[in-house]
Amino acid sequence: MNTFVQAIILLFKNHTSLIPVDVTTPPKAALAAEFNSIYLVALPEIPDGFTTTEFVLRLSKPLHPRVKTQNEVGWLNFIATQKNSSKIRVPKLLFWSDSTEEIGFEYTVLEKLPGVTLCDIWETVDPQLLVSQVVDVILELRQLTSKLGDKKWFGGITGDGKNPGPFVEVTGYTSEHIRQFWPSSSYPSESYETLNLTTAFNSWKEYLSARLQRDIHVIEMHDSCTTLRGSFLTRLRENIIPRSNSSFDVEGVIAHRDLHFGNLLWSTETNSISGVLDWELAGIYPLSDWNPGNTLWTITTPTKSTSTTQERFFEMLDEELAKRDTGIIETTMEENSEEYHYQRIVSLTYWIVRRYVEGRGDEERVKGWMKEWQEHATELDGCDNVKTKQKEIS
Repeated sequence: MNTFVQAIILLFKNHTSLIPVDVTTPPKAALAAEFNSIYLVALPEIPDGFTTTEFVLRLSKPLHPRVKTQNEVGWLNFIATQKNSSKIRVPKLLFWSDSTEEIGFEYTVLEKLPGVTLCDIWETVDPQLLVSQVVDVILELRQLTSKLGDKKWFGGITGDGKNPGPFVEVTGYTSEHIRQFWPSSSYPSESYETLNLTTAFNSWKEYLSARLQRDIHVIEMHDSCTTLRGSFLTRLRENIIPRSNSSFDVEGVIAHRDLHFGNLLWSTETNSISGVLDWELAGIYPLSDWNPGNTLWTITTPTKSTSTTQERFFEMLDEELAKRDTGIIETTMEENSEEYHYQRIVSLTYWIVRRYVEGRGDEERVKGWMKEWQEHATELDGCDNVKTKQKEIS
C-alpha cells in the first residue's frame, strides 16, 4: 500500500470514523485528469443519510484556489435542496475541503451514483432521446434560477449554495499559469487575486467591463506586452471601455456549461439520465452565453459508421431547443449588433493578451485575432455613427 493511499484511508477515518476497505483509481480517470484526480473508495458500511458504501474522492488540482471547489460544492448543495422542484440528480456530499492542509489538495467526497457515463455507451442510446433528456436538464436549471430568491447576479456561488461567488472560467489565469509566467521575483505584486475576477457581478455589462479592465492591467504590467501598449491599449481605454455603458440589460440563468457526455450518467434500466456530474464551471449567465460549445460533446470517437456525428448532435440540440420554444436560440445576439461586437472584442482581447504573456509561437493565429479585433472595433464605430444620425433626425 503506497503512502498516498494510506493518507486517503486516514482522511476517511478522521471524517467518518470508518476505515475504507478498498481504494482504487478508476480506469476512466484520465478523462478528468485536466482538473482533478479521482479515486474510488469503498467503505465497510453505509454512512448515515446515504444509500451506498461507494464514494468518489476528487482531488482538485490547484488551478483556482478555493474558488473552484467552493463553486462546485455550492451548486451541488443548491441543487440538492431543490428535490421538490427538479428531477436533476446530483451526487450527495459526504465531506469536502477547500484547503490543501489535510492531504495536499482541495477535495470533495461524493456518493457514487448509479449509471454509466454516456461517453462509454452513447452509440447504443437513441440519439433523439438523449438530446431530449439533456435539454430537460438545461431547461430545469433555467427554471431553478428563480429559487435563488431576490438576489440577482452573474457569477458562481459560495459553498453553502446561497450567496454570490465568482465565475470559474477558462478566460482566467490559473495558479499554474501564474507560477510559470508571473514569477514573484519579477512580479512581486501580482497574484491570483490581482489577475482574476474574484467577485460576482450585478450585471453582465459590469462583468464584461471588468474583463477588459483586467486585461488592461495585464498589458500594463507584463514585460511581454510592451508592443500592445500603443494604439491597441489606447483604443481599449478611449473607445472600448466606455462601451460598458451600452445596453446589456439581460437576465441571468443557471447554466452547467460542461454538459458533455463524460459528465452525464445514463441508466440502462430506466433509459434516462441518472446523474449530472462536475459542477465546477456552473454559474449564472445570460441566455446568449449559456453554452460554451461543449454541450453534447461525445468525448469519445464513434466506433460505428452509422453513429450520429458530433456535428449532427449539435444540430439536434438547436432543433430541440427551438421545438420547445425556449427562447434560448432566439436570444443569441445578432451579429450586427453593438452588443455582439463588444462581446467579441472582450473575448478576443483576452486571448490576444494571453498569447503575448505566454510567448507562444503561433503568430499567424494572433494576427488573425488582431485583424478580427480591429474589424469589430470598426463596426462599433459604425454603431456610434448610426446613433448620432438617429439623434440628429429626432
